[in-house]
Amino acid sequence: MQDEPDGYGFDCLTFQIADRMTGNMRQEKTTESIKFNHHWQKGAALSITYSATGAVHIILFPSTSDDSLATHDSLIVHHSYNVKHITPKKIEKAVKNLLHYHRVTGVLHKAALKDLILIRLLKLRCFLFSITTKRTSLEELQHYIYLH
Repeated sequence: MQDEPDGYGFDCLTFQIADRMTGNMRQEKTTESIKFNHHWQKGAALSITYSATGAVHIILFPSTSDDSLATHDSLIVHHSYNVKHITPKKIEKAVKNLLHYHRVTGVLHKAALKDLILIRLLKLRCFLFSITTKRTSLEELQHYIYLH
């Protein structure tokens, strides 16, 4: 076993809401058979990832369905380089956010106003995080170019 493995490794813990049938189906008739394609809704998922670079992320993945043409982005709700920042309270909050995100992105649920507002705030927070990350990367690049 080598001390420095090639590439990067990832560890991930995922919690996903169960899949459910939507009640819709498509029937395909051929000369040989009749095929019934029942539609399913895949539940939203919460992933806690740890990369070999030391980054810890909590990510929400949207619910998907054959009945919906909408596309939803995954949301990074937490980013850190310290594993100690992942507390039971933070995980409970992430699970609550997962339930809200599942209601907003799923076709079998009607989202309440509270769900919509909370998800809009999470999307805004994720957007602001991406801006600060890009700005930090740009500053690091400028600093690197200046030093070399």
